[in-house]
Amino acid sequence: MGHPDRIAKREKKKEKQKEEGLEKKSMQGNSDLTPYNAVNRLLFKVTNISYR
Repeated sequence: MGHPDRIAKREKKKEKQKEEGLEKKSMQGNSDLTPYNAVNRLLFKVTNISYR
């Protein structure tokens, strides 16, 4: 059994990690258009560029 204070922290951490994972999955379809990434995308002819 865990320490009672740590149980709540652990649950919050799991929820936060789950949210971050979902954000990463949703970002896979979008493109980051920083100069380095934009050049690589154009060189390798990735056409799914979207703007926010």
